[in-house]
Amino acid sequence: MRVKRLAFAARGAEALVAAVTAERPAPGTRAIAADEIAGVKSHSGASIAPELEGGIVKLVHGDRPAAWSCALMTFKQPVPLPPGKSRFVFEVNKLPNRYGKDAASPGLQVLVAVKRGEQKKAHGKFATPLSDDGLTGFSTADSDPGSWETVSVKVDAGDSADAVIAGVTFQYKPLPCADPAPLALANFRLEPAK
Repeated sequence: MRVKRLAFAARGAEALVAAVTAERPAPGTRAIAADEIAGVKSHSGASIAPELEGGIVKLVHGDRPAAWSCALMTFKQPVPLPPGKSRFVFEVNKLPNRYGKDAASPGLQVLVAVKRGEQKKAHGKFATPLSDDGLTGFSTADSDPGSWETVSVKVDAGDSADAVIAGVTFQYKPLPCADPAPLALANFRLEPAK
């Protein structure tokens, strides 16, 4: 079981109300623990300054504009991928910009790099994540910093029994506004395909 949402509200000078929303992972879910993530770095001269803190990846805009902003998340050891089709699932949240304001955030594309058997290089294609229903394309995170949207990307190991995820690249185009909202990504896991 994992906590999906935790909210606190003050009632008067002494009362505090807390609400916890939890959910059980789907059968066959393989969580990717925070200590399995080696790091996250800007990729291909991108205008992004990614941060990793406690298993949460923050995609913060840098000062250098680029056609695409990319951040590469790597693992200490490749993540085993079960044979057949799976979903790489995570939560997305839009954070306030550097002035504490709600601002536009870019759409997101994800590439899950899969290495099968004796392949020398991992391969994958950029895809727009799907919303939690598995059908609708995810466009952008909502404006509520207390809510996280669940999204997923399809991953196919084929019939390989020794396929692994070598890394994950998050990509988006910079926005024309001066101070776009950073994105936070968390709760990375593999789930069986729907």
